[in-house]
Amino acid sequence: MHRPGDEHPTAVRDEGSHVDGLLSEGLDDRDLEGLDEWEGVSEGPYRRVEVEAPTGRAKASWPLSLHLD
Repeated sequence: MHRPGDEHPTAVRDEGSHVDGLLSEGLDDRDLEGLDEWEGVSEGPYRRVEVEAPTGRAKASWPLSLHLD
């Protein structure tokens, strides 16, 4: 879903629903800080949260996503 005037899609946690996307593995703290800066986490409505994601092999233990508060 897109909010009017916002260029980024918005995901809202909803039990039983899903969001299609890509799972990036092997990111370190520096990578995550760069992504946070690019997404505007410190200045916007987005935040990084822990979620579970099926990978086809198993559920990943802590992939991170950006969600609206």
